[in-house]
Amino acid sequence: DSAPGILEEFPKLAQNDRETLSVELALTGCDQQSFVCDTSTAKDQSLGPAFLVYYAPALLQKAGKTQPRTALTILAEIYRQSRQLWPLVPQHRDKTVIIRIDSVKELEAEAILQPDSGRMWVLCRNSATDAVVRLLPVKDLPEVDWQNAKLLSFNSAKVRRKKLSNELAKMVHGMFW
Repeated sequence: DSAPGILEEFPKLAQNDRETLSVELALTGCDQQSFVCDTSTAKDQSLGPAFLVYYAPALLQKAGKTQPRTALTILAEIYRQSRQLWPLVPQHRDKTVIIRIDSVKELEAEAILQPDSGRMWVLCRNSATDAVVRLLPVKDLPEVDWQNAKLLSFNSAKVRRKKLSNELAKMVHGMFW
């Protein structure tokens, strides 16, 4: 059971991750509906869409069993990048978008943080109401429609930049030499 670890680690998250999870998990997708204990502003309740991260409980059970804080950070990043694809707007306050995370639900935290060399996690928007997390080869990144996709950066900013720079340098080198 990973619930006690998840609950103990939540207050220890970076403020940005705590805020992201608190706001996103409070949105219901039902106009003017809120939770009794919800501390978000009334303004948040009049915006949408809400996200249903399909298999989020499986992610928290598997990755959260050994690394609960990391599992929560991974979930926060998925919510953050989903929000980039679907900004909060009043006309979508009664809408829900499904985010499928089938590709990460059964993985340990380390496998998510450090995918195989030459691969990166990308959130790909499939339609107006759904997206999916995919592990793509770096060589395929130039073909990605970045208007409808976001790179998922689960590691710290420094590690993320270094890894992305190295992967892109290899790709560019291969294109010209």
